[in-house]
Amino acid sequence: MKIKKTMLALLIAISLMSSFTACKTVKKKDPNYLGDFNPQAIGRLMAGTVTRIKQEIKPAELKFIFLPRTNIMEIHFRNKTTLDNVWICLDQKDRETISAGINQFLKEYEEQTLSIENNKKKALFGETKVVLAWGLFGATRKASPTLRCEYQLLTDNRPYFILGNAMTEDKNGVNCPALRIALSPAQCEDMLRFLDQERLLKIVESLQSRFEKYDTEKPEEGKKEPKKNTGINYN
Repeated sequence: MKIKKTMLALLIAISLMSSFTACKTVKKKDPNYLGDFNPQAIGRLMAGTVTRIKQEIKPAELKFIFLPRTNIMEIHFRNKTTLDNVWICLDQKDRETISAGINQFLKEYEEQTLSIENNKKKALFGETKVVLAWGLFGATRKASPTLRCEYQLLTDNRPYFILGNAMTEDKNGVNCPALRIALSPAQCEDMLRFLDQERLLKIVESLQSRFEKYDTEKPEEGKKEPKKNTGINYN
């Protein structure tokens, strides 16, 4: 029993470490370097994935992890078809492309101008090349598929925003999983919040402020005037 628990803990640790190294690294002078802070859990979104044969939606919990050192957002979930862990790595340009696609989908949804003819039309709302890492326990493989923004009529003929990609070979000729992530209009609004760059910058600002926090929170009348010529700065 102890051996099983130890192995389980080890596998979880490997999976977590893999998620933090699934995407590229940048140097401190790179404009994408926002701060020397560890990956930040932004939130979770209960969305869905579309099965390939029956075209049904299955629940999929998407975990959003932001990497301030690289300005990358990782979306992590378990692919129920292949049983792999999957990490979709989105830089700022990727996030902007997806956000623009979602906003266009929501606009047409609200105006009721979506059509049967455009159902499953590839890259209707844009596309972007991303880094996709996958593996049974950790990010052991990595490819660069094109992530498409489109929509599909699914349960009760309702339109869902789709993030989809085709199988793409990695450097060793192994195909990455073909994915179709389905988001309802309500889930799209949650996705927009998670991808919002201003919100992410505020998170980094908060981390920086907490790091720079120095003086104790005494009332002004309770603080002493700094002594002079001690060689120590009390301000």
